[in-house]
Amino acid sequence: DIFSRVLQGAGTTFFISLCVVAIGVSAGTVIGALTGYFGGWGDEILMRLCDSITAFPSILLALVLISILGPGNKYNVVIALGIVFIPSFARVTRTAFAALRDVNYVKSARLMGASSGRILVRQILPNTTQVLLPALTIGFDGAVLAEASRSYLRGGVRPPDASLGYMLSEAQGMLTSAPWYALGSGGAIVLLIFGVGLIGEGLQRRNGGVS
Repeated sequence: DIFSRVLQGAGTTFFISLCVVAIGVSAGTVIGALTGYFGGWGDEILMRLCDSITAFPSILLALVLISILGPGNKYNVVIALGIVFIPSFARVTRTAFAALRDVNYVKSARLMGASSGRILVRQILPNTTQVLLPALTIGFDGAVLAEASRSYLRGGVRPPDASLGYMLSEAQGMLTSAPWYALGSGGAIVLLIFGVGLIGEGLQRRNGGVS
C-alpha cells in the first residue's frame, strides 16, 4: 500500500529531521553562545573546528559518518546529520550573541553583579529568537532534504523502515508505469517542507519579526 508507506516514510523523515535539528540547535547554541559572549582563544579554536567541518561537502561528510556508524539505522543517520548541522547553528548563534554582549541592558546586568550564565540565559538568549527562529525553520527544511537525499543514495534509512528518499529511488524506474509512486513520496517531502516553512513564518509574525 503506497499511501501507508508514504505516511510511515513521512513519520520517519519528520522524526529524523526533528532529532537532527535538536542536536544541531542544542550543541550549536551552547558553542555559539560561549564563543560569541566570551571570545578569546576558545572562540578561535571552536570556530576553526566548525570551519574544518564545513570545509567538507555536507553530503560527502554525512555519507562518511553514516558509513562509519553503519547505514540503514535511523539513529545512526540522526547522529551523522546532527554533527553536520552543528556548525551552521553555532555560527548563527555566535553572531547573535556577539552583537548583544555589549548592549546597555547586558552592561547593566553585569554591573549589578549578575553571573555570566544568568546573563546568557536570561538577558541575551530571549533576545535572539528573531534570529534563531528563521535558522531553526531553514535547518529543519535542510534536515528533511538531507535525510531524503541520503536515503535516495541508499546511504540512509533502508527497508524494512520506510523512507521517502528510498521510495523516490525505487520509483525512478517506474515513472511511466506507476508515476503515483514518485508523486506520493515526492509530494510528501514538498508538503512537509512547505508546512514547516508556514509554521516558521507564523512564529516570526507572532514575535513581530515580519511586518
